[in-house]
Amino acid sequence: MASGHPGHDVEQLDQQSAIEVASNKLQDLIEADKLNSTWSEVKMIDSQIVRIKGRQNWIVSYLDVENNQRLELIFSLTGNFITFSKRALS
Repeated sequence: MASGHPGHDVEQLDQQSAIEVASNKLQDLIEADKLNSTWSEVKMIDSQIVRIKGRQNWIVSYLDVENNQRLELIFSLTGNFITFSKRALS
């Protein structure tokens, strides 16, 4: 899938590619000490395109049941990392 802007043929991620990009970024965040190494053992639970502030983004979510936390990695449709958020489950 590619965007329809003339001269801007940028490949957009499909779901499998988004999961792969997120997995790589997760490892980068662990190596940069931005996330605890236990996240490398946690399984991905969801990946979907979500509209945030008017733009569509991939959100890939992980669930750490042991520590009762959810991690979301957010990427542009073309795979550029935007941010991550981690929150406790209620």
